[in-house]
Parts: sequence; structure tokens; C-alpha cells
Amino acid sequence: MEKVKWTAVVLTCSNKNWAHTLQNELEARQAKGKIDKDVILLTVEDPKTNVGSGGATINALLTVVEHISARKGYTVINPDVLNDVHILILHHGTSYSYDACGRPFTTLPAKFSSSASDDLVCNVDLIFRLITEKIAAGSAPGVWVSSLDMLLAIPAGADLTWKPCDACLVTMPAKVQYGKDHGVCKMDTQSMVENILYQKGDEALQSCKRQDGTVPVICGIVYLSTAVAEKLLSFYTKPPLDACTYFGLDSGMPPLKLSLFFDVLLPMTTVVSETDFVQGERSTTYGKPAAGAGDSRDNMAIARKMLWKELHGYRLRAFMVEGGEVHYLTNLASEHKKMLLCSPVAMERDGLTWTNMVQADVKPEVQLGENIAVINSVLKGDITVGNKTVICHSCLSGNMVVGKDSFISGISIEHPKPKKRMQFADSMVVQGFSVCLKTLGTTRNVLTVHGRFDNIKAPAWKSNVTFCNEPWLVFLNRTGILNEDLWGTDVGSDDQTVSNAKLFPVFHATENVGMKEILWLQGQLTDTPSLDLLKRWRASWRLSLAEILTFVDLQAELNWRK
Repeated sequence: MEKVKWTAVVLTCSNKNWAHTLQNELEARQAKGKIDKDVILLTVEDPKTNVGSGGATINALLTVVEHISARKGYTVINPDVLNDVHILILHHGTSYSYDACGRPFTTLPAKFSSSASDDLVCNVDLIFRLITEKIAAGSAPGVWVSSLDMLLAIPAGADLTWKPCDACLVTMPAKVQYGKDHGVCKMDTQSMVENILYQKGDEALQSCKRQDGTVPVICGIVYLSTAVAEKLLSFYTKPPLDACTYFGLDSGMPPLKLSLFFDVLLPMTTVVSETDFVQGERSTTYGKPAAGAGDSRDNMAIARKMLWKELHGYRLRAFMVEGGEVHYLTNLASEHKKMLLCSPVAMERDGLTWTNMVQADVKPEVQLGENIAVINSVLKGDITVGNKTVICHSCLSGNMVVGKDSFISGISIEHPKPKKRMQFADSMVVQGFSVCLKTLGTTRNVLTVHGRFDNIKAPAWKSNVTFCNEPWLVFLNRTGILNEDLWGTDVGSDDQTVSNAKLFPVFHATENVGMKEILWLQGQLTDTPSLDLLKRWRASWRLSLAEILTFVDLQAELNWRK
């Protein structure tokens, strides 16, 4: 089956500082023939950071239709241009703790088998290729929407026969245990979606089970027919639904957050009732208690009533990719390392050759352990790398030991001292980020560290929380760091996590900071009796990992990788 001929490819992003760089990345792929030359490429900033996947989709649709309308000579937005187009909307998504460029640009340990180019393969490249050549092949005109926060695999010869529908939800089979952490759809014998569930337990998922015991897990890809796309487009003139588009927000409306799955698609299911959708259990995104109160909640109730009225006449079909696999990129370091070292989709399929050595310049004197991965990195000198370690986008030179079972990314180290070996602890996550410091007009590389087993999103007061793989209280006692050093008084104890703790020095008034502090935090460097390291750390301007991810200079990161 022939691949889709896209009219336009749109990439949405919530970080306005990244839009220009992302547009350049799309255009670079087009110049290399990865995207057809006549395809319209647009990067669209979300009008606000909290419009949700549904709001971002509607805003991107409005923007691209406006662009196509202008190209065809119309002076106003003309919905008729949707009748014969194929549009792909890709959502960049939120920041990712284990890749400075986000999940879409996570580099995979793979090469395209048929490509003469030795370019790095990013997750966005794989997803784009699968949608273009397999999932959307043969589909009617309309709009395809995809998140970029998952790894996908489709077996050769999979039955991907297209069936006409109002809207379509792509699913893949997965074990019930995996379905508990993600979205699952319940469908009837005709593959029409009855309900969409999110993070439900065994009892709820029993009704979704297929004959082979698996459940249909939603893989983040949606098709919207021309009729449904036109309906969504019309929302930009209908308050309060217009408040998820730049058009409505420019008129002074407070932003409206809509989920693509639980606000836009859920009204098209067959079992959920209007009362439940507007007022009951399903009246909040993901079926969770609504945040906010007063006007915002009232506004949402009005919006959901309108969504039901506008969309319930359409029906949602499930498109099951038999034998396909979906693996979401979570905020667990162990999962990210596993994805790179032993990818769950690493087979000779999807036109990829998977390998643990990608653009790796490893000199003969370097001692590599077993089962490691080196991606886009240079290693030279008296370096020993432990077993099951992954090194990405790094340049390591000199006399050092990288511990086993670790993840090293984005760092550049020269340690030529022959008598003093630098040692990284086992099971560490050490990363370097290009951070834009606007007030200083410069970009600086900032180092971070935590343990592979740390849950960086869990409240620090919990007894099982660790930092650098040691209990939180043990870490505080060893270093002398106080909770007051890490969080302001406005951060409640339940919100105090490793992710938002101001742990990582950016600069000091009189001394260089960086690698010494990282070694000290992980327990590989002992402080002096006069606590010089602690004092210098306290006197430094520090950021949390969450803040660092917000301030990443995307262009600088991509330049470093090239």
C-alpha cells in the first residue's frame, strides 16, 4: 500500500523559545528527503501552556487551515479546504527528565536499514515513518494526530486495512498489568469504542479483555475525518471552546484545557451518557477530581455540554494493530536506560537495524564492560566503563571509571591526571544540559545527578524515597544539606520532590562549580573537615532538575549532538 501524501505536517510545542529550532528540524528532514518536498511544514506554539492535548490539536488545526486557505487564495479561513487534504499534527509534549530535547528527539540505538545517510534516528523519525508508511496508508482525507511520547513497533505483514469512519483510535494489544498504567478502550464486536478508561484496576479492565487475555492500549494516535475536523475547527468561533485557540485567547478569554481523549473523543463513545460526561464521574479529565473552582469549573461544565452536543453524533472506531507494541517513555530512569540498552521494540522491522554502537568513537585503550551502549559519543584515554551502562551524546577523555548500570548523557569531561582517577558510582544518572540564562545573555552547561533507582517525582518525606540510591535522610546527614536549602517555604511537604529540589549549582561568585559537586552529591567525593564543598554549594546559585528542563537551550543541545 502506498504511503500517505501529506498536505501538511504540523508540530506543536508548549515552549515558545523552541518553536524556531523545531521548525528548522522539520525543514532539515524535508531537505534530506525524509519528508516530501511539497509538504507544508508548520511549528505551532500552544497559545498557553495549559490548553491540553485537545486544545493544542484544535489550535494547530485552526493555524494550518488558515495557512492552507491563504495559499489557495482565500482571505478568510475556509473549512472547505479540508475536503481533500491529509494533515498530520504531532505533539512535542512536555519536558523529559532523560533527554534535554524531549521524548520526540530521544536518540534511538538504531539506523535506518535503507538509508544511505548516517543521521541519528530520533523517536519522531520512527513514529513519522510508521504513520506515513503503515498506519495511515490508504486512509481517507482528514487529520491524523499523534503524541510523541511512546515507542512503537509494527510487525511486517500486519493487517492495516483501512475502514471508513468518523474518527479512529489506534490501539495495540498489551498485558492487563501494562494497561493499568495507561489508557485502555472498551470496544464492541464491531470495533466501535464504548468507553475510554485511564489507569483503572483489574476489575474495570476485565470488561476490556480480548480473547487472548490482552487489552487494547491506546497508543496516542488518532484519525479525524473531514467532517469531525470541520466541527473542531468551528470551535474557534464558539465561546468558551474558543479559549483553547489563539483566536479566543487574543479576545481576552481565560484559557480552557481540553484533553484530546477525555474531552474531545469521549463524547463519541457509545456507553458514556451525557449526564455522566457533563456532571458525573466522567466530567473531569481522566475521570479525576477537577482542579480549580468557581468560574473555571463552571466554564468547563459549559464547555463539556457543548462538546457533547457538537460531537456525540459521531462515532469512534478502534483500529487494532495486531502484533504491534507500544511502550510509553515514563519518568523512571530504569525504564529509559532499558529502552536504550535492550529496546522492547528492537527487532529487524520497521526498516531499522538496532545496534548498541551508534556513531561511537571508542579508542582502543578504553575498556568496555559487557552489554553496554554508546550513542553519538567519543571515549578516549584510560577509561573503564562498567557493565550495562549507556553513554549518549558525551565526550569523555582521561583517567576515569564510569560505574556499572549507569546512564551518562550530554557531558564533556577531560580528566588527564594519571595518579588521580575520577570515579562515578554505580547505578547513577549523570546528565549535562545546555541551560539558557536570559538575564546573563548566555548558555551554560549544567550538570545533574541522581540514582537509577530514585523516584524523582515522589514526595521526599516518604520513607522509601532515595537520592543517588541512598535513603533521603542518609543523604542529608552525609552532606549536611537541609530541606530549607532545597525548597522555599511556599512548597508544601507533599510537593517537595527530588525533581524540584534546588540541588544543582549553576555558578558561584568566585569559584568554578560543576563536576566536584556532582561527585560529592553521589558520595564519591568526601567533604573537607571545614565543609568547604557544602559551603560552596550553599553559596552557589542552584536550579532544580525541573527548572533546568524548562530553561534548556534546544538549539545549543542539537548543535552539541551534531
